[in-house]
Amino acid sequence: MISSGLVVLVDNASGINANGDAVTSLDPAVMYNLTFVAQGLTNIFNGSSGWYIFVFNSTGGFPLHPTSNTVSTMIAGGTYYYQAKDYFQDLYGDGYSPSVTVDSNTTVYLNFTRPQTIVFNETGLSSAYHWGVDLSGNDPVYTPLGMISGGSPVIYYAIGGQYSYSWFENQGGRNVTIGSSNFYIGQSNLTFSLPISSFSNVTFSETNLPAGTTWFVRQVSGPDANGSYNQTSGSTIKIEAMNGINTFVAGYLADGSSINLTYISVDFGSESDVSLNFPPLYSASISATNLPNPTVLRAWGINASFYYGPFSDSFHETVSGSQTFSVLVPAVNLVEHPFMQMNSSSAGSSSYFIQLPQDHLQINQNKESQSIRLGTLYNVTIKFAGMPVSDYLSLQAVSGNITSLSSSQSIDYLSILAPNGTYGFNYGVGSSPQTASSMLVPFSFSVSGSDMVFNLEIYNVTFSSDYSRNGFELALENPLTSSYYFTGSASPGQSVYAYLPNGSYAYEFSSYNYTLNSFYVSVSGEFAVSGRSESVTGKIPATYYNTTISASGLPQGSSYYLSLSLFSGNVTGSSNPEFTSGVPGYVWLPMGMYFANYITSYINGINYYSNNTYFNVSSTGNEQFIFSTNAYTTFKEQGLPAGMVWSLTFGGISYKSTGSTIVASGNASQNIKFNISRAGNYVPDPSSGSIVAANQDFYDNNGTVNFQVPVKFNPETLSGKSGIPVSTLNVSSFSTDSGSQFNFSGTSSIDTITSDPSNGLTYITYTPNFFDQFQSYVAVVNSSDYRPVTTIVLGSGAVPTYSMLDSANGILYIVLKLNYNSGYYYIVSLNTADNKILITPLVIQGLASLAYDTQTNMIYAAGYNAVYELNPETLNIISTILMNSTYAAYQDGEGLNLMYSSGTGLIYATGYMADGIVAINPSDNEILGNYTFNIHVNWQNAYIGGSSLDQKDGVIYFILQQYNETTGASPSNLVSFNITTHVFLMGPSVGQGFAVSITYDPNNGYVYIPIQNQYDSSSILYPLELGQLDAYEPSDGLMVNYTELGQNPDWISVDPANNNILVGNSYMGSVTIIGERSYGYIQGTVNSPSASVTIDGISVPLINGQFAASVHPGTYYVSAFAKGFTPLEQTVEVTVLSTSSIALNLNQTATTYNITGRVSPSGASVLFNGIAASVGSSGNYQIYVTPGTYTVSVYLSGYFPYRRG
Repeated sequence: MISSGLVVLVDNASGINANGDAVTSLDPAVMYNLTFVAQGLTNIFNGSSGWYIFVFNSTGGFPLHPTSNTVSTMIAGGTYYYQAKDYFQDLYGDGYSPSVTVDSNTTVYLNFTRPQTIVFNETGLSSAYHWGVDLSGNDPVYTPLGMISGGSPVIYYAIGGQYSYSWFENQGGRNVTIGSSNFYIGQSNLTFSLPISSFSNVTFSETNLPAGTTWFVRQVSGPDANGSYNQTSGSTIKIEAMNGINTFVAGYLADGSSINLTYISVDFGSESDVSLNFPPLYSASISATNLPNPTVLRAWGINASFYYGPFSDSFHETVSGSQTFSVLVPAVNLVEHPFMQMNSSSAGSSSYFIQLPQDHLQINQNKESQSIRLGTLYNVTIKFAGMPVSDYLSLQAVSGNITSLSSSQSIDYLSILAPNGTYGFNYGVGSSPQTASSMLVPFSFSVSGSDMVFNLEIYNVTFSSDYSRNGFELALENPLTSSYYFTGSASPGQSVYAYLPNGSYAYEFSSYNYTLNSFYVSVSGEFAVSGRSESVTGKIPATYYNTTISASGLPQGSSYYLSLSLFSGNVTGSSNPEFTSGVPGYVWLPMGMYFANYITSYINGINYYSNNTYFNVSSTGNEQFIFSTNAYTTFKEQGLPAGMVWSLTFGGISYKSTGSTIVASGNASQNIKFNISRAGNYVPDPSSGSIVAANQDFYDNNGTVNFQVPVKFNPETLSGKSGIPVSTLNVSSFSTDSGSQFNFSGTSSIDTITSDPSNGLTYITYTPNFFDQFQSYVAVVNSSDYRPVTTIVLGSGAVPTYSMLDSANGILYIVLKLNYNSGYYYIVSLNTADNKILITPLVIQGLASLAYDTQTNMIYAAGYNAVYELNPETLNIISTILMNSTYAAYQDGEGLNLMYSSGTGLIYATGYMADGIVAINPSDNEILGNYTFNIHVNWQNAYIGGSSLDQKDGVIYFILQQYNETTGASPSNLVSFNITTHVFLMGPSVGQGFAVSITYDPNNGYVYIPIQNQYDSSSILYPLELGQLDAYEPSDGLMVNYTELGQNPDWISVDPANNNILVGNSYMGSVTIIGERSYGYIQGTVNSPSASVTIDGISVPLINGQFAASVHPGTYYVSAFAKGFTPLEQTVEVTVLSTSSIALNLNQTATTYNITGRVSPSGASVLFNGIAASVGSSGNYQIYVTPGTYTVSVYLSGYFPYRRG
C-alpha cells in the first residue's frame, strides 16, 4: 500500500504495517517480493559475515538486517535505490546507489569482495618479548591480535586498496615504533617480513662498593633512550633496552645525593653482563674544631663539591651542635664550604648562618679522618642612636659571610657573632614591623680581629611635595645593591618619613596627575644629613597648561597616539594619550621642553608615521603633527671606482647615483623589495632583498624609519674563477641506517675535525645546542663522499675542544671541557675499529692540546701550569713538567699548544698570550729551549691564534693576532719559527678579522688560515659576517684570499685521504669542504687608464690602470684597447697558486674607430683579428681599432664558432 506518498509495507492478511500498526488501505496496490542475495561473505571472525542493506526512493526508505546471506521483503512496484555494506566495505562507495525496478518478484545479487590475508612476520625475537603491527586504510581492517609474542606472526584481513602500516616492539608496557611503510592490496594474500631491533636484557654488577651502599645506573643515550633510572643496594641491576649501543651513567647515592662515577657504553644484543669497576670509596669522618658555645650554635656543616673524571658532584651535610659526620667519596680533592647556623641572642631576631672560607680536604685511604678549623668568631653589637622608642626596627643581612639574618623588633640594638670580614645590612624604622621592613636603608661595617660595637646614629628626614593636589612616590638608590631603596608613598597633602644616617643622598619624587591625562612627572635632586633632622621638598610642577593637539594626513576619525617626554632641568615626565583625527585633542602639560616621540597610527593595515618634533610649553598653545607612510632606506656602496654610476629599484621606484649612497623611500607598513643592478663589470652583494620597515628599532632621531643597507660591489671574475670545488656539509638532514640524526642546527658548535686515512673515515665532534651544552657527539662520515656512517655519544654537559689521532693504533683522543664556563677538562679515547669510547677519571685544569710522541708512544697534554706525560692506554699521568712565567711560551696560567717533531724528537709548545716557544725533550722531560720572538708586540692586546708544524722542513707557523681597542681592528700576521736555526720571521698579514686556527698541508706545502670576519653591529642584513680562508705559499711568500667560508670558521684540518680541506663553521653547524686546489693569478697594468681589458674574451675591471683576476692554470690571451691607441694582445702562463704579471703598453695612433654591436647569447667572446672586444652582460660589445680589414670571430661553449671577414 502507498499512503501519504510513502512506501508502506502491508501484510494483506492482517492489515498490519511493518511497524506493527493497523493501517487503512486507501488504494489497492500490487505487492512484490524483493530479495537480496549476498555473495563473497567470509566467516573469518564473529561478525565478519554480517551485512546490511538500506532501500529507499524519493519518498523515504527502510533498512534490512539479514541474519543469513539472503533477505526478502514485500514492496510495492516501482523503482528503488539501495546501499549495501559488510564489515569491510560500502559495496558501492560513497555518493552512488544502484537502482532496481520492481514490477514482479525480483532478486538482486550483491557481490562483496572477499578479504585478503596479510601476514606480518618477524625473525629473531624471543617469545619473552612482544611486538605488533598497526595497519590502516580507507576501509576497515581486522586482526585477532595486533600485538603478539615474539616468534609469532601478526595477521590482518582487509580488502583491496592502499594501506599503511607501522610495526613496534613493546618494552615495559610501552610500544616503541621500529619502522613504517605502505602497500597496495590486490587480489591475492600478502606476506611481509619485518626487521626487528629487538630488546635485550643486560645485567650490571659491582663488587667494589661498601656493603649496603645504594648505587644506580641511568641511561643517557641509545636507540630508544628514555632516561630510565635504576638503583639498588644489592649487587646487580637488570636493564632492558633496544639492541644497539646504549650509554649509561653509573654512580652511587650519598645521603640522597647522586654521585656520578663513570660513563659506560654497552652493546645490547651482544653483551649480557657488564661489570662496573667502581673506584674504592672511603668513609671519611669529618669533625670541626673551634666551635662556638653550644648555647648559640644550632648546627654546622659543609657544602662540598669535587671533580671525578668528567663529573662534577656535590653534596650537603648538616649536624647538630658539636657532632661529627661521615662522607662516602672516592679519592678526591674535596672542596668544602663550611657553615654554622647560629641562635640569635637578641629578642625578635631569627637564627642566622655564618658562611666560612672555602677549604680543601684530601680524601684517600690514608686520610679517612679529617678535621675542619672553623675560625674565630667575634661579638658584634649593632646599636642605633636616634630611633624613636615606640617604633620598630627591621634589620636584614644582605652581603658578607652572614646570611638569612632578619629581625623585626621594638628595640634599638642587635648582637651577633661574626668572623672577620665586611658586612652589608639593610635597616628600616617604622610604626609597625610591616612598615619597618618595607622602607630599608643600607649600611656596612667590618670585623677585624676583635669584638666590636657598631654605633649608627640616625636622623628623621621628612619628604613632602609642594603640589598638594597629588600624592607622590619617593625612591633613593641603594649603593650596596645598585637598586632603589626606601620606596615610600604619600597621599595628597601628606609626607613620607625616613631615618637616615649622616651622608649625602640623591632622591627622586614621582607623581601622576590622574585628572590631567595621567601625566607622569619625575623630579630628582640631592640632599645631605649632617647631625640633625632634615626636610626635603619635591618641586613637582603645580601649574599645567592646556595644549591642543591636532593631526593631518590621517583618514578622518582614525585614532593616533603620542609619546610625550618632558625635559626641563631636573624635571622629567611622560604621557601616552590617545587622540582622534579631525577632532581637536587636549592634554594638560607643565611648563618645559617636550619631545614627541614615536607618533604612530595603524589604520586598515597601514602604519602612519609623524614628523617627530620638539616643542616648548610655557602657556596654553597648539601643536600639529603631520603624518605620512614613508620609510627611508639608505643604500651605501663600497668597491666601485669613484664616479661610476650604479642603480637600484626600491618598492618599484628606480634610483641612480654616481655617489656612494642612494636614499630611497617607500610605504613603511609594507614589505619593500629592492633589486640592485650590476655596475659595469661589478656585481653587487646583496643584489636583492626586502625590508619590513614597520619596526620601531630603526627610527632615527627625527622619528623616521631609516634603514642602512651596506652594498659591496665585487669585480666580476672569470668563469671558473678559482677552480675550487666548494661544498657545505650540513648534516641536519642526514640520518644513519640506525635512524640516528646528526643534529646540527643554527646554534650548533662544530668543535673538531679529524680524518683517518687508514679507514677512510672523518670524525666531526659537535655540540647540537652550543649555548646549553646539553650533549656532545662524534659524527662519523665517509671521507670519499661525506655520507654519514654513525653518531657516537661523547657525554652530556661537556664541549669538545681538541682532538688528535694516533693512526698507528687506531685511537682518536678527544679533549672535552666539563662545561663552557669551567676551567676543567678530561680526555676520552675512541677506538676507530669498533667506535667504543673509553672515559677516564683524569681531570686536568686548562687542558688545551695534545701531542703524540711516535718514538716513546707517549701522549703529552698541556694544562694551565704544567705539561703532563700520559699513558696512552689508561691516560694516567706518568710525569709532570711544571711551567711558570719564566718560560717564553707561558703566561698567566694559560694553556699551551703542543706539537711533536719527528725530525728532532722534541715537543714544542706555543702559548696563547706569551711571546715565545718552548722545546721539551721527551726522553727525560726536561726543557731544552726557551725561545723568544723578539718581535715588538703589545701583549696586553695580542695572542697566538693557533700553530702548526711543517714536519719536512722543520718550521712552525703560527698566527700573531693583535687587537686595537680604539678602532676594533684585528691585524694579524703569519710568523714562522725554524726549529733548527731557532730563528723567527715575521710573515705577511692575513685577512682582517680573527684567526683562531691554522694548518699546514704536507701535500702542497701551503699554510691555510680560516678568518672569522668581524661583527658589524651597524649592519641590518649581516648580523654575523661570513669568514674567509687565506692561503700562504712559503716558496714565494704570497698570501692570498683563498675562498669564502661559513659563519665563525674555527677548526681546520686536511684530509690526507683526498687532500680536501675541512673547515668547521661553528655557529652555522656546518663543515665547509674545499676540494682540489688549482688556481693562480694574473695581475697587470695598462698605460691607458681608459682602456678596456679582456682575458680570453671576458672583461675584467681596470682600476687606476691596474687589473687582476684568479684563473685556472693554463695559457691565457690578454687583450687591451682604448680610443686613440692600437689594440694589443699578449699571452700569459699561469701555474697553481702563483702570480703571473703582465704589462700592456698601448701605442698611440692618430685614428681609431669604435666598433659596437650586439651578440647573442651574451656570454660569447667576440674577437677582431684575435683581439677580444669588451662584451657587456646584455650582449653589447665594443672595441677601438685602427683602420684596416678585420676578421670577426665569435666563440661560446656549446655553440658552433662564427667567423666573418
